[in-house]
Order: sequence, then structure tokens, then C-alpha cells
Amino acid sequence: MQNHTYRLYADNEIENKKTIGFRLIFYKNIVLKLLFVLTVAAVIFVVFTNIQQQNENLQLANERKGLLEQFGLLNERMGKAENELLKIQNQEENTYRRILEIEPMPESIKKAGFGGVNFYSSYEGLLNSNLLISTAKRIDILSKKLVVQSKSFDEIINLAKEREQKLAVIPSIFPLYENELKKIGSGFGMRKHPILHSMKMHKGIDLVAKKGSKIMSTGKGVVKSAHYSMGYGKCVKIDHGFGYVSVYAHMSKIKVKKGQKVNHGDLIGLVGNTGRSTGSHLHYEVWINGKAVNPEKFYIRN
Repeated sequence: MQNHTYRLYADNEIENKKTIGFRLIFYKNIVLKLLFVLTVAAVIFVVFTNIQQQNENLQLANERKGLLEQFGLLNERMGKAENELLKIQNQEENTYRRILEIEPMPESIKKAGFGGVNFYSSYEGLLNSNLLISTAKRIDILSKKLVVQSKSFDEIINLAKEREQKLAVIPSIFPLYENELKKIGSGFGMRKHPILHSMKMHKGIDLVAKKGSKIMSTGKGVVKSAHYSMGYGKCVKIDHGFGYVSVYAHMSKIKVKKGQKVNHGDLIGLVGNTGRSTGSHLHYEVWINGKAVNPEKFYIRN
């Protein structure tokens, strides 16, 4: 492990993203358990309905009384299931979808299939028909909500896995050791070129350090190129996947080859003054989908 004190930008948020998949799987298991509760509820409901349609005698009356008690317990358990589902939905909306930058689930999807045709007319006229109808509706609505929530978790889990893979490779650490950095030179943006003396876009940052200081790969990836370039001198480009590329220029020595796989913190070269340069430093760039971005967005210096 490299002994430097730079850390990934917004590391708390990123740590949440890395562990989100495990939490989602845990909550999905809760949803499946709630579906099991509904299955038991449906069995009780069917048995009770059949008894309601038979001629009453003492035995059936006692059975009906017992089932009414079971209905009471059943409704209590469904109430707890509804509360648990509401907590899960709130957790998804306020945490997982926010962290993963996903739009909230539309209300039209949440309520898909609810209401409409009266499917409970067959219960009308039976003893305790109001109890039968209200319980049947409650079971159906909760069941549909659980199915929708389960599918939503599938979507979020898949996206979380993709984001976790992305976070494992993107350039996210500082390319030099802290004790070898002298100062930050030119930053990202328009500037007067020190050699050409004209305004040009500076597509990275200049990190001033003594010649021979170690340069690290800022993310996992594959070396895209490692050669001498007229302006950049000895230069290394690393393809991190997901559209991310990092560039390291003006090296005195290149320590990797084209096609070589590298990880965070691997030695890829030494600071130098090759190419169009006025002093010993590392010129560092980050590109996303073919566009240069400010590398400072990917780390925080202590």
C-alpha cells in the first residue's frame, strides 16, 4: 500500500455505493418473506370463505369463531408487513435511488393494477362480507406492491453492481506521493502557454516535483500507449473503461508497456522534463468519453 494521504473525492458517498448491493439483497429477502406471509394469508382466507358458504352447525360455528380470531391476527400481521414495506420504500427513495442518481419510481408504477373492476362481488351477501372484502383487497394490494418493490430492487441491485465495477477502475487517487510534491503549478483551464506565449487550453494540472519522483496509476486499467510524444514528451495513457482515460506527461522514464494491466497505485513512470516543458513536473489529465475534465474533481488533498 502506498504511503500517501490523498483520498477519493466524496469517499463516504462512494463507500455507500460499494456496499449498497449487499443492503439491497438483504431488503429484497425481507420482501420475499412478506410474500410468504401473504401466501399463508391467502390459504386462511380460502378456508374461511368455504366455511362461510356451508350450513352452520355447532362445529362450523366454532371453526368460524376460530377463523375470525385468525383473521384478526392475520390483519395485525399484514399491518406490520405494510409498515415494513413502507420503511423499505422510503429507504429506497431517500437513500439508494439518491446515491445511485436514479429518478424516484413513478406513482403510476407503484399503483399499477390497483382499483378498477370489482373482483370481490362474490363475497357480498356472505356472513362477515365486509371483513372478507376488506381483507381480500388488502391482500391483493399488498401482494402487488411487494411484486413491484421486488422488481425495483432487481433494477437497483443491477445498477449498483455496475456502479461498483466502475468505482473500482476510475482514476481516484493522487498520482504522486505527498512528500514528493513541491507545489501545484498551472491548473485546468485557459492559460498563457509558457513556451508558445499564446492563450491555450490547459487540459490538465501540473504537479511540480523533483526529477525521478515516482508516478502512480490513479486507477485500474490497461495501458493504452507508452511512448514519446512531441508536446508531452515521454507519456503514458491508461484506459480505465467506462469512457475514462488518464494521461501522464513529461516523464523522465516510462515503467510500463502498451497493453499492460495496472491497478491503483502501480508505478508507471518517473517525473521528468521531456517534451514541451519548462521544468521538472508531471502534467496529469483525466478524460471522460473523449472530453478533458478537471482532474481535481477526483481527489481531495489533505
